[in-house]
Amino acid sequence: MYSQKEAPEKTADLYKRLDAKTRGKLNGNNHKFYPQFSAAYSYGLNFIGEDNKDLAQKANYSSLDFRGGYQTIGNNIYDQLWRYPEWGIGYYSAELFSDGILGNPNAVFLYIDVPFYKYNTHRKWNFSYSIGGGLSFNFRPNNPQDNPLNTLIGSYNNVYIDLAFYANYRINNSLNAKMGLSFVHFSNGASALPNTGLNLIGPKVIIQHNLVQELPEIHQSPDVPKWVPRHGLFIYQAVGSKQVVEGGKNYLNTTTSLAYKYWWKYKGQWIGQLDLFYDGSNNSGLGARDIVPENDRNRNSNFYSLGAFIGYEAIYNRWSFVSGWGTYLWRNYEYTKQNYQRFGIRYRVYDGIVVGAGLKARSFAADYIEWSIGYNIFKSKKSKK
Repeated sequence: MYSQKEAPEKTADLYKRLDAKTRGKLNGNNHKFYPQFSAAYSYGLNFIGEDNKDLAQKANYSSLDFRGGYQTIGNNIYDQLWRYPEWGIGYYSAELFSDGILGNPNAVFLYIDVPFYKYNTHRKWNFSYSIGGGLSFNFRPNNPQDNPLNTLIGSYNNVYIDLAFYANYRINNSLNAKMGLSFVHFSNGASALPNTGLNLIGPKVIIQHNLVQELPEIHQSPDVPKWVPRHGLFIYQAVGSKQVVEGGKNYLNTTTSLAYKYWWKYKGQWIGQLDLFYDGSNNSGLGARDIVPENDRNRNSNFYSLGAFIGYEAIYNRWSFVSGWGTYLWRNYEYTKQNYQRFGIRYRVYDGIVVGAGLKARSFAADYIEWSIGYNIFKSKKSKK
């Protein structure tokens, strides 16, 4: 049994504690902010299938990106729980060597660089992984008349995703070097076909300048309360759109969800969720929807399907990353394969209110982008044992 001294926090009080700053305790540093500026170069392969022969012969890329970030030093609980990562914003520019067929994408993005073990200013070497995401532009999209050879991407703007693994070396108090492998993906979530997407992989080298040439002392809070699991029940509403044939209209898609969440530690929670989908293309008779008989394309229930989803949500204070696997429980016709996936980010705007953006995929191919808002309709207290 938990004692009365271990009485549960109200959810609002919990969020206040998680959001609280600890700068007043960082007495070992002369500065409260440790900014960094980085320049990165990468050269590698653009993975293009052999069915795109004109592009497969030009399957290299080179890229530059510039980043402005800062080294966390323990300003809140999550800094230390995630081993004192680096956060920032960046600008990306690539040359695809495609003779103008694909364009030369640029992107603006946010990123986080997380050490595999706790950041230590006295250690020369460290290893980390980095995740970035943002919006790209300057593609030359497919056009049957003007650009038919681009069979990969149908939009000028696309989502930019960057995943990388680095070995980090501190040269001196002013300079750091990072060397590693980077994977970059561009996609529009099937909002404009074609959407095979672009996948770039290659080595990356980063030179980083610390604008404050004083190595920070990180803060390790001695009084982080032991976490006791909590339960939540969320409702979500998401909207999106997609094409089902190249050059066709965009159809409305929605997702209405009821999600049970088991918040089992500071950094993560498990999700069990029921999804009610609406797909405005299901009676169109286009693409895979041609399996619906013509005499049944007026039935409204064809628009709907029901799925069950299991996933995990990694939490960094107000931000979280969701991934998981779902399966359809009911639908009138099997327009796609039985299983679906979901990947996305969410942001806690207020105590129980979250907004998000994510990709719903089928067999890891984009179905549509879900723009969502959610609310915690049930917030449990800690369970007594």
